[in-house]
Amino acid sequence: MKRVLLGAVVLGLGLVLGLFFLLLKAHEPTAEGKRINTDTQVRMLVDLPHATPSRAITFTTARTPGEKGYEAKLSKYRERALGRVEGDIPSLQLSEDAQVILRFQDLHHNNISPERVEGVEAQWVDVLSEEEKPTHVPASYTLAEGAIVLDAAQFPYQRHGEEGKIWTKLILTADYQYQGEDYTSVTAVLILDK
Repeated sequence: MKRVLLGAVVLGLGLVLGLFFLLLKAHEPTAEGKRINTDTQVRMLVDLPHATPSRAITFTTARTPGEKGYEAKLSKYRERALGRVEGDIPSLQLSEDAQVILRFQDLHHNNISPERVEGVEAQWVDVLSEEEKPTHVPASYTLAEGAIVLDAAQFPYQRHGEEGKIWTKLILTADYQYQGEDYTSVTAVLILDK
């Protein structure tokens, strides 16, 4: 009888500790080694003012729009690029030099230049809005030394309250070509007001 009771207590304690461990893991930031992800020979990094390279979470995959599961994969990457907990993605203060620079490397950490950029799509979500409904628009960009440079102030952010606060998740999806292969990279940045 005592053994059964002791076994039940040990089992119950083990379950509680296991649940505590799972909750702890679920609420910790993305580890450094899991921030730049690729299933290709190319990877994307994000440079922000005063943070080069930033701690942005990026995903790169082969661009195959007609392939089954491609859109679902991009959707999953967009969701995961937002991080696991608040504060997991880098923030950018809107100012005169509020630029997001997307640069590319091969797997040997050599900087590379895309042969062609098909486009950059911006999806932003107003965090202060009750709906948090995403808005999609093509983003204007320039190419400089093999990197895509975006002015973060180009998007029509919603201002809230008397002070006009901005707090927006900006998800960027870049389509480009390198060495004849097509790629898509996804990342996210938190945009804050001045």
